[in-house]
Amino acid sequence: MNNTMTIATADGRTVATTIEGLERAVDVMKRVATSAGPDEGKYSEAPEVQRIAARLISDETRLGHLAEARVSYLLREGPWISKGSVVMGKVYVMDERARFNTGLDAQVIINRQVWDEADETQQEALVAHELCHIEKDVDNRGRSRYWLANHDLEEFSWIVRRYGIWDDSLRKFFTAFENGETERKQLSLFEGGAAS
Repeated sequence: MNNTMTIATADGRTVATTIEGLERAVDVMKRVATSAGPDEGKYSEAPEVQRIAARLISDETRLGHLAEARVSYLLREGPWISKGSVVMGKVYVMDERARFNTGLDAQVIINRQVWDEADETQQEALVAHELCHIEKDVDNRGRSRYWLANHDLEEFSWIVRRYGIWDDSLRKFFTAFENGETERKQLSLFEGGAAS
């Protein structure tokens, strides 16, 4: 039985994985959740995260509003758990006082253990996810202000299983998924050396 599935990346590439691959990822997340280390709570610079973020901000229209944002990127060492779940990353958008004191508009922090266990596609998806939390508007003096955006979808899987696509946010999310599937299928026709 073929249990291979295809997952699309933000830049339209596709990556094949298997149920076993996903199960390994779950095992990794469990190890991350239960391991402890002497570096708990410490931070380090994350140039590899910054490189991915810079490319995404440059290449993706959806993230273009961040081109002039002052963002720092850190890796957090040690276990990082909140409400019983592994925290993969977090974004902090600076208020005026913090912006004055730090010179930053935002800070992206990635869980080092998750980062080290992730493949390139997962790393890119994680960085893209965190960047999507940073939105921008302009105040009445023409100054850029950044704010923390919520997820497009917040729902329990049990509710979806029981009631289906019952509200507008679910419909919009499902439509975006379907449109993405169509776009990825169309892109895949041209991959692999199409004649010019």
